[in-house]
Parts: sequence; C-alpha cells; structure tokens
Amino acid sequence: RPIGAGEAARLQPFPDDFVFSGPNRAVAAQIGNAVPPLLGAAVGAVLPGEAVVDLFAGAGGFSYGLEATGKKVVLAVELDAHAADTYQANHPHAIVRQMDLAKPDALEALEADVQELGGCELLVGGPPCQSFSTAGRRQADARSTLVETFVEAVRILSPSTFVMENVLGLLSFKGGTLLKEVIGRASSLGYEVAV
Repeated sequence: RPIGAGEAARLQPFPDDFVFSGPNRAVAAQIGNAVPPLLGAAVGAVLPGEAVVDLFAGAGGFSYGLEATGKKVVLAVELDAHAADTYQANHPHAIVRQMDLAKPDALEALEADVQELGGCELLVGGPPCQSFSTAGRRQADARSTLVETFVEAVRILSPSTFVMENVLGLLSFKGGTLLKEVIGRASSLGYEVAV
C-alpha cells in the first residue's frame, strides 16, 4: 500500500506533533519538498550565528533542525500559502512572509524586514529544485532563476554565513555553468564557498 502523509513525515523525519496545513496533495508536496530536520540540525551544529533568516522555507524542516541546535529563526519567506501556514504553525515565534521573491520589489521588502529585526547572521534557503532534479526533465523555467535570486539576497542581506540547499542535479545542470556562476558571485562578495 502507499504510505500515508504521517508515515512520510516520519521518514523525513518530522516529529509526530509537527502540524501540516492544507489538503492532502499540499501536505504531500510539503513533506516531499522539505529539507529533512536532521540535515538542518547537522548544519546548525557546525555553523556560527544565532539569528536565522530562511528563504524558500517550505514547511520549515531546515528551520526546525536549526532550532534544535539553539539557533533562532527570526524571519521566513515562502510563496506557497499552505506551506507558509505550516511554517507559522510550527514556528510561532518567527515572522513568516508569504511572498514571491522573484517579484521586482521583493528583495527590497526583505531587506527592510531584516534591518528592522537587527540583521541576519545565518541565511539559509532551498530555492526550487524541480528544474535541476534528475527525476524531472531538467529544463530551465522561471523557478531555475531563483537560485540567482538567493545569491542576490546574500548580497543584499550580507549574512556572516549562508547555506543554499539544493539537489545533486544542480552540479551538472547546463554542464555545471549555473553552479559556477553562483559560486563566482558568492566568492566576489567575499564568501569562502564550499560545495
């Protein structure tokens, strides 16, 4: 039999009391697209900084893991309404903005929010991976440009550290040129980049 949403969430592994919002299809997408909380915890255990901003936050698996290591997510941005509701339900202390970071004024609004909160020590995010995934057709579309949007957010917010999570297929997408561009831009901003 197919596994249920609760079983799939456990495999990620989300705790049993993690609240998912929306219809079954939306919940399944949130679970399937989530950064596993254990990965977030592993990353959080080795990175400096306390104040976190999470872009393309989804259901909040990355943030959940980071918070398990003592980090504090102050702001999260997510486009999907159901995922934003899920995020807010499980991170009631964080400000959650449901917005499209591809819109022209979105990064300016993000910068204003982060300045009002006193800055950002750690910026994390998982831009949509569908264009890069080997499970799909690997064709560029509007979502594939959001990797560049994430790097632009790094430039604007100037966090001490950033983590961009994505799928393995990003390494070879378009012969690796997109990833090389991302690394080049981040390096030009003064960051030491590790893949």
